[in-house]
Amino acid sequence: MADIYRGRINAQKNPARFILYVMFFPQIVQGPIPRYDRLADQLYDGHRFDERMVAGGFYRILWGFFLKLMIASQAARFVDCVYESYQIYVGCYVLVAGILYSIQLYADFAACISISKGVANLFGIELADNFHHPYLAVSVKDFWHRWHMSLSEWLKDYIYIPLGGSRKGNGRTICNLLVVWALTGLWHGAAWNFVLWGIVFFLLISLEKRTFGKWMEKSLVLGHVYTVLLIPVTWVIFAITDMGELGRYIGLLFSFASNRLADFRFVWYLRNYGVVIVTACVLACPVYPRLCEKAAGLDGRRRRVVSLFAGVGVIVLFLLSTAYMVSDTYNPFLYFRF
Repeated sequence: MADIYRGRINAQKNPARFILYVMFFPQIVQGPIPRYDRLADQLYDGHRFDERMVAGGFYRILWGFFLKLMIASQAARFVDCVYESYQIYVGCYVLVAGILYSIQLYADFAACISISKGVANLFGIELADNFHHPYLAVSVKDFWHRWHMSLSEWLKDYIYIPLGGSRKGNGRTICNLLVVWALTGLWHGAAWNFVLWGIVFFLLISLEKRTFGKWMEKSLVLGHVYTVLLIPVTWVIFAITDMGELGRYIGLLFSFASNRLADFRFVWYLRNYGVVIVTACVLACPVYPRLCEKAAGLDGRRRRVVSLFAGVGVIVLFLLSTAYMVSDTYNPFLYFRF
């Protein structure tokens, strides 16, 4: 309706087409949030069967199963154990739980988005990307340009810019950012921890805009370290809904002076979940796209060999994902609650 009012698109007067756009099911639960001008033509135009798109859709669905069942769900085992009884844990346990929750949240959300995009591909439709390696960001602002991109663009185009954006002076810009980030918190849930989470990001981004943001973007190593250390702390605010318990949990997060900072149980947990952390760190980097680029440049014989290994890898992922699905308990997508 806002786009029609602004004259960006024409009103859709066919009720069947309008309902098709509103109820296109692959993205309806978690996204990516579709824009009418980007999705409508794909829905209404006819599509020829495209073998490569259908095969790519199945690959994306399988990749989503892998992220959910073998990364997010495995990280959730430790996270749920610590978060449900965090009073008995201190030091490294709480710290590792925060890191694993960051991995769980990203892998869980990216899994559902991958499945959504894959299902849409089966119908010949390409949905917009929603992530761009967010944990490789060099600042908090850069992180939000990479994380849940469809939501960030929606908030910018329909709230931040209509409020005046950054065109009406520093004071108005700060107020506009505060409104956007408070609404971002409320969008995730009607609870004070989400409002606080949004305000924390507002403060961090405001500080970056006025002080050290440009310097951090120039110092890429320091920018990466700063972002990777800071984002998991903000996810703690996101995860703990009881404001009375939030302060206690953050206190435990930084209780490095405790005698129970690490013990044999921590080594056991690290051994069991270290594979998940290392695998997630590798997958958070653009390793796979670069391998695909190199494979595309190979000659015919080498490309066939690479395709054979890729096919075997897909089968292995399918079998492992199926085994984890059969053996695991019910573990719904984390973002369903927001």
